[in-house]
Amino acid sequence: MLLTNCMGSEKLLEKIAQVGSRIHHFTEQLVISFADIEDYAKVKAKLARNNVLWKPFNEKSIDQIAKGLQQLNTEWGLKVKTCGEKYDLSEYGIMHSHCIDAELMERLFPSDPVLMKFLGVPVKDEPTLFPEYGSSGPIGQDLNVKLKDCGQRSTCGCIMSKDIGQYDTCVHQCMYCYANNSDKIAQSNMKVHSRFGESIIRDPL
Repeated sequence: MLLTNCMGSEKLLEKIAQVGSRIHHFTEQLVISFADIEDYAKVKAKLARNNVLWKPFNEKSIDQIAKGLQQLNTEWGLKVKTCGEKYDLSEYGIMHSHCIDAELMERLFPSDPVLMKFLGVPVKDEPTLFPEYGSSGPIGQDLNVKLKDCGQRSTCGCIMSKDIGQYDTCVHQCMYCYANNSDKIAQSNMKVHSRFGESIIRDPL
């Protein structure tokens, strides 16, 4: 989420309400993050070039949004979580998230032996053609901490993973995005993209 001179906490909550009312039947959780513009120099510069007057989040604005989300979620029943945030919002029913989540992968892909071995999930000792996987107990936070990706921020809860994306390939031109250095380069890369190719953009000959 991004605060600007024309987008305050109340307006942000209105936008979240508009989206949430449409999709809460089709998802389990809502993950939020408060944009740290000062940490991303090129995002800060891009906002300045486009005359976007951003504002940093403070405890007051964060509490206001958290309270608003808690109220909205009484109708939605979603798991509301934060991504890469130091703030403890558990009093509002908002927990910390793991975008690359060991617990979620264990639940979704129990039949993948390589993944289960990486996660440290033991195989139940059963004489069957298709072994049943399952942890000896709840893994959640402990396993996510054990396998934390050391290349990410200290507040990031993701486990180790491999990024298969590429910078300067998205043409949606979101002004707060840190994945593009140049919209022109992204547009140029899109022209050589093939959905049948082995990479996002065609390698030069």
